[in-house]
Amino acid sequence: MAEITIRKDFESISEYLNVFLEYYKTFKEFNVVDWAHLKHREDFDQVYSLDANIRGLYQQLYIDGRNIAIYFQSQLQEFNYPDQYINITSYVKSFENSWIDKIGECEDFIKKVKEQVSKEENPLWSIEQMVVIYEKQIDLLKEIKKVIDRIRYSKLYRLDNPTRLDKVQLKLKEHPMKTSVITASLVLGITMAFSINAEVSPITNVNNIQGSNQGQIINGNNNSVVISTSSSVHQNERVHVMNQSTKLFEEGGLMVTKQIPVCDIEKGARVQIIEQKQDPSSIYATYVKVKVLDGICQNKTGWTGTNNLTLQ
Repeated sequence: MAEITIRKDFESISEYLNVFLEYYKTFKEFNVVDWAHLKHREDFDQVYSLDANIRGLYQQLYIDGRNIAIYFQSQLQEFNYPDQYINITSYVKSFENSWIDKIGECEDFIKKVKEQVSKEENPLWSIEQMVVIYEKQIDLLKEIKKVIDRIRYSKLYRLDNPTRLDKVQLKLKEHPMKTSVITASLVLGITMAFSINAEVSPITNVNNIQGSNQGQIINGNNNSVVISTSSSVHQNERVHVMNQSTKLFEEGGLMVTKQIPVCDIEKGARVQIIEQKQDPSSIYATYVKVKVLDGICQNKTGWTGTNNLTLQ
């Protein structure tokens, strides 16, 4: 098979898209070879003699399993077609409401299938092998979700979808004096909250900032950059809410080679920010360490991306 060349405008995230191309090959093998073989060349035809409920369960195993393979065989290489996906945002959005959002359902389903197989004295070989492939596909879905999250942190994606902070950072890049103000603030270890249309005047006495308890409005109006001098980086004790279900990890950052999950935190859980850091691989990716205030992960701490949080 000829090597697929990644389109020019997506070259900056080629490391992620190359992962998709490898997974594409795997799903193609699952679809064209494995699922087809197990359905038509082995003992799968014996399911038609089973009890209706068991037969339906096994038929659904094949239908869903092969549909997953078919979908990702196509989806994981279609980013290369501008007529379908004009930019990286449209491609990322194409995964919404797909099998990526049904990983939990898939895990529940295969658990049910395995429970049924375990009850049988002589289970069908084709069904046992389909279970193995289905579980491999679930593992791949989890990895695909991670790659999608990394793409969301990429400069290419964030240029399409600037956050409030991104807009300020881009504005500051045009004004070196303003940038130096922010740099000085970071050196002092103080937290900054920005408005989108912030206009910053020069600071004549940095010590005045460090000594203030309430922070300082630099140019004296409500459209200013407001600098808080909270040394503990607790975001002034403000509570944030998870805007999507995700995992908390022991470490935060795109460059972490092996992410160790702490807990699966549900959407709507309240959290307190206790630490934050900028990812060195991207000027836009910011991670925060949070303490969970309620829900199934209550009192646990871990790292997540700021895009997962909404101020309560």
